[in-house]
Amino acid sequence: MGRYFVAVVPLGLGENPEFHRLTGKLKRTVKDREITVRWTPPALFHVTLEFLGELDAQKRDAAIHALEQA
Repeated sequence: MGRYFVAVVPLGLGENPEFHRLTGKLKRTVKDREITVRWTPPALFHVTLEFLGELDAQKRDAAIHALEQA
């Protein structure tokens, strides 16, 4: 069993200069305010659309099939 979710992944985000400009500004802001942040690499960024929770192999495969048909 595993924990599963449906997500949208923004491909190429790590190569986007605007993204780097905005995250650089955000990093400076939190540093200036002495806020501790654990940054996630852009390759792992995603927007979760639906958390499916714990699924066994049969339910996982059914969810994958349903998404492929959508």
